[in-house]
Amino acid sequence: HAMAGDRERCLEAGMDDYVSKPINPGILFEVLDRVTGHTPSTVKPSAPAADLDETVSISHHQALDVAAALERIDGDRDLLIEVAGIFRRDCPAMLEIIREAVNKHDARTLEREAHKLKGSLGAFCAKPAFDAALRLETIGQLKNFDLVADAYQDLEAEIDRLAPELEALAKGQPACVS
Repeated sequence: HAMAGDRERCLEAGMDDYVSKPINPGILFEVLDRVTGHTPSTVKPSAPAADLDETVSISHHQALDVAAALERIDGDRDLLIEVAGIFRRDCPAMLEIIREAVNKHDARTLEREAHKLKGSLGAFCAKPAFDAALRLETIGQLKNFDLVADAYQDLEAEIDRLAPELEALAKGQPACVS
């Protein structure tokens, strides 16, 4: 989800191509095949990510889309479980930093830390929590703290909703449908 003009600036600077985050393996391999002149890889690109500008009501999506997350990592369930474990370990500290930034109205830290959390959530295809982190990142970018308390509360609620699904994933159980 690159900023407008990033691709053009990179290409003008001499880059061969451009792939934005979150990385879609299919698109990445397609670009690598094209710029290296190799025959196309067997990885099929998945559907493009939804436009982040669309307004989506938080909690109307499942907290975790395991199938989409697995597709992003070429079906490696063990890797997904490992990454989920790392996220579960690191998430409380990330939330604490964001909470402190909210309380201090520290726009720079809020933007940076919400962006990092958003990236982690994107790896799990945890759309509602991703959207809540994006909302906080945007508040930091705009330095407009009018709705920050509600936005942080939404993020905590979505992380709380995601936690049991990540725990079930770590135990090898099917994720809950929410």
